[in-house]
Amino acid sequence: MPALAGGRFTAYNQWIVVAYLAICALALYRIWRARAFDLAAQSFGRSADTDRPAALFRARAQQMAANPPGQDWDPIRTLQEK
Repeated sequence: MPALAGGRFTAYNQWIVVAYLAICALALYRIWRARAFDLAAQSFGRSADTDRPAALFRARAQQMAANPPGQDWDPIRTLQEK
C-alpha cells in the first residue's frame, strides 16, 4: 500500500478515503432506515461540531428517537429551509 508521498495523498490514498466514506454513508443509511435513531444520533454526533449537515441529522435523529414515527414513515424528508 503506497504511503503519503511528500505529505500529500496519492491516488490510492484518495481512493481509500472515498471508499471509507461511502461505507460510512451506507452504514448510516441502513441505521436510519432501520429506525435506530439513537445510534444514528451518536454516529452523526461524532462530527456534528465541525460538520453542519451532520449536526442537522443528529438533531433530526434525536427528534425521531424521542418521537418515533408511525409504521407508514417515509425516510425521505422535504426541504425545511433554504
